[in-house]
Amino acid sequence: MNKNIFSFLLILTSPYLMGQKSSNSPVIELIEPFYIFGKIKEENGVVKHKFYLINKGPGKLVIENVEASCDCTTSDYTKGEINEGDTAFVEAAFDPANRPGPFEKGVKINTNGNPKMAYLTFRGEVIKRPKNIFDVYSNLQGGLGFDVSLINYGNVYYGSIDTVEFSAY
Repeated sequence: MNKNIFSFLLILTSPYLMGQKSSNSPVIELIEPFYIFGKIKEENGVVKHKFYLINKGPGKLVIENVEASCDCTTSDYTKGEINEGDTAFVEAAFDPANRPGPFEKGVKINTNGNPKMAYLTFRGEVIKRPKNIFDVYSNLQGGLGFDVSLINYGNVYYGSIDTVEFSAY
């Protein structure tokens, strides 16, 4: 008898235990939860992609906030209520500056719908930009660019001759 009551209560409360709303809540359908940028050139700057989602439930969907997985990613999204059957967007922007090589980033969407959290993912590969004169001579001092930031002369003794080599532009 106790097992039956427990099973009945578990079935009744399972949507709440799993963090899901009642059947009157909005339901999120991600049209494209994953995107591949492919190879992107670092010198071309920020790349963007718009992800779309549909409110498939009877309630009004609200995107409460969107969180990027790192500082190299920013996002924008549809503000306000999204009616049943309407489409919303989440735009992810990735800055490839100083991030050569393969990448995979994510954006977490927090909503009042079912599920409460949804995840978008994108990936690609950043092709490193060619070095320019300012990359090689990055330490600027008095209008000159040096290829080192510190010159260590070591122990210099009176009467001895030591040399240190560095480049300047």
